Amino acid sequence: METQAEPKALRKAGDLNEAVYSALKEMIMSGKLRPGVRLVHQDLADQLSVSRTPVRESLERLYQEGYAGRRARRGYFVAEVGSGEVRDLYGTREALETHALRTVCARGFTQQEVERLEQINAEYAKMFPASVNRARLLVDQNFHQTLASFSGNEHLCKTLMAVNEKIELKRRLDGHGLTVGNQPLEEHQDLVAAIRSGDCEKAENVLRAHIRHASDRLRDHLEANA
Repeated sequence: METQAEPKALRKAGDLNEAVYSALKEMIMSGKLRPGVRLVHQDLADQLSVSRTPVRESLERLYQEGYAGRRARRGYFVAEVGSGEVRDLYGTREALETHALRTVCARGFTQQEVERLEQINAEYAKMFPASVNRARLLVDQNFHQTLASFSGNEHLCKTLMAVNEKIELKRRLDGHGLTVGNQPLEEHQDLVAAIRSGDCEKAENVLRAHIRHASDRLRDHLEANA
């Protein structure tokens, strides 16, 4: 039995909710809405020229995803990523990425996949030796997400993206201007070289070390500026 097409009004409502959610999330990620700031329904609705309903639904979604917090009788506020959470985020990232790498290694990387990683690395290299900024973080994230995507595991990739966004938020807020030298780029290059040569054990070791070094740098920075 065929189902009826979704009513146009409902489709429009869904599109609006998604647009409001995306706008609010970007305001958080870009720093326009800072950690701890109270998220007032009417103020946000006025800024986005929408009613309170899509704002309310979007804030609940952001709360469920960890981008917003909620306090009794005080409503929503922009969540803060505690420094203690950094270790857990990177640990989760390491588990996801190494699993994806092993999955791809089991069937072998294609020439096109290796070339795609090299292409992203070439773009990444143009951003050194400048200090860390959001543009560089996004290219780095693209490299790792692309590598994970070769596993064909969509659930893993979605989870990794959520973890990376949390790390991006923490690094942007507390690691802005952090200078790390060329080590991240060199590790990317070593990783791709190991993949190209078919040395999966070395590739996994390089990937683990790369992720742990990134975690250590950020945590050291946070502790030094506490």
